[in-house]
Amino acid sequence: MKRLLLPALQILLAATTVRASVAIFQLEASTNLSTNVATNWSAFPLRASDVTASGALAVALPPGATNAFFRMGITYMSDPVPPVNVGVRLSYFYAEGSGDPAFAPNPHVIRQATSSNGASFTSAVDIYSANNLVDPDVFRVATNSYGLLVTDFAGTNLIYATATNISGPYVTFGGGGSRPATQSSTIDMGGSFRVFASGIFAYEFDPATGVLGTNIPSLGLTAFQIGKTNGICADPSVIRLADGRYRMFFKYAAMGASASEHQLWQITSTDATGTGWDSGSARFITNGSVPGAVRDGQNVLMYFVSFDPDLSPNNSLAVGVSTNQGTNFTYYPVFLDGLPISGAYDPSANLLTE
Repeated sequence: MKRLLLPALQILLAATTVRASVAIFQLEASTNLSTNVATNWSAFPLRASDVTASGALAVALPPGATNAFFRMGITYMSDPVPPVNVGVRLSYFYAEGSGDPAFAPNPHVIRQATSSNGASFTSAVDIYSANNLVDPDVFRVATNSYGLLVTDFAGTNLIYATATNISGPYVTFGGGGSRPATQSSTIDMGGSFRVFASGIFAYEFDPATGVLGTNIPSLGLTAFQIGKTNGICADPSVIRLADGRYRMFFKYAAMGASASEHQLWQITSTDATGTGWDSGSARFITNGSVPGAVRDGQNVLMYFVSFDPDLSPNNSLAVGVSTNQGTNFTYYPVFLDGLPISGAYDPSANLLTE
């Protein structure tokens, strides 16, 4: 992979604090060299791994390019202050470097960080590590019993790990056989655990044995059910509403869509039995990818991968905050240790009280 050294951008080594705001340096690239003026600018996220020992930046050229124009801008972001204080434990796949994070060098790491307001996080720690991991799903099984389902994207399979504390460490579960599903969300629905996976498919699941059981067709969801003629519904995240019904947040990707063109949608179950979805309740929320939601009373926090530089200059995580269980959302950046979070993908959210 060709890399270009940009010594003039050593200022990017540190984010400058100005009047309680963080200065964010944003790099854009263009490979349109047909004229002396570059056009078709696109965001070029910078990560800590791009900084060399000498303090210069070494950034990878876009695939197939032998030259490129770069330009730099600066914006200021303040530590997010959402209108509610919801304590959240956020689990996510962590990867530094350019390109598709799923293909980052092994081993892959699942991390957790905590927040008292749902937007400003601290204390990130590793809770599980193995090759080819993406899309963690952390869930409570019982008192002092927690599960982690994580996607092995190379094997198109779910790995199951367990812990006696939600903060881990998680240990791979030895039994249960194959779990041929990806990008899961696990929830206890009326005393029976259900795993929702990309497609969208739903399965019975037994945390005691690790067995992914029978497919439940009535809880699956296709693009046709939300009025689309092509594409896929994927990356589900299911929560229980105050009235007992269930709400699923998910990604819709049209055929051939790039990641920045992904959409976030939601749909609600017909009733509290959770046996099927009300197609009339399906609606678009915002642009983004891979949602992970959690509810506290009337408040719903939906974390997702954002490609909006005003929310996530690193193409990492943002959060939508709703005070009416998901009817309306206001969006905020996600900070970690005083800076916009970087290298975090595929969020799974739990309340600190779990």
